[in-house]
Amino acid sequence: MRIIAVPSRFPLRFTLAALLITALVGILLAGVAGVQWLHMSISAVAAIALAILLRRHIGNVFILPKPRDALLFGTPLLVYPMLTPLMTGGYNFALLSPQLVIYMASVGIYEEVLIHGIAMNLLVNRYVHASREPALLRAALVSSLLFGILHLASVLRNPHDRHWWAFKTSTVAFAFLISLGFAGLVAVTRSIWPAAIIHGVIDVFALNVGDPAALQQIVARWWVNESLVAVAFCLPMAAYGVALLTRKVSPPPAAGDVATCVAS
Repeated sequence: MRIIAVPSRFPLRFTLAALLITALVGILLAGVAGVQWLHMSISAVAAIALAILLRRHIGNVFILPKPRDALLFGTPLLVYPMLTPLMTGGYNFALLSPQLVIYMASVGIYEEVLIHGIAMNLLVNRYVHASREPALLRAALVSSLLFGILHLASVLRNPHDRHWWAFKTSTVAFAFLISLGFAGLVAVTRSIWPAAIIHGVIDVFALNVGDPAALQQIVARWWVNESLVAVAFCLPMAAYGVALLTRKVSPPPAAGDVATCVAS
């Protein structure tokens, strides 16, 4: 019984363990199959399976949302980030490949299932049971901070950059801000799918269709100006997410119910 209660009692530690295990499953199975580029897709499937097994703790986060809610609340989060390539030389869709599309789309699904499907819901239930208000906003902030910190791994590839600290700090900051936007979307639609799909689309297109030379120049000059622009660009997404998270909230869910309980 104590093992069963671990996810709810230790939501952050459980999520970190789940991240490590599902990532390793993806890497190992993709290696065995000889298609290493598919490891993120396999990890995403493993994360989905884990979320289904955790329904007692987080509810069914895979229910289909109301189309109106998904369209109404999801469109700003889809359209706004697609302006990103305008800062990196415009839109060059020829840079995309099937492997890149599958990989990046899987990253979006994987991150949303683990961070806002599992971690945020476990935290909501934890805070509700501890009578900590506002539970939903608190859980979104903590899970988004976890999401930001995890993005430190993506900048370890530049250990010799003399401005590495600015790159790391801004990466964590804008990942945290973007995550708040997706947290709000998950809450208001009561489903992980709109955020997972939009996150995947953004990862595929907004981050990979700019001019590589322009992007390389920006990274090479990454300093205060570039860092501040990147963070400032993500602030509206965070503000939008917080607005969704602080909408009228229905009564706290009973044990086992879905924790993201924002009422429309």
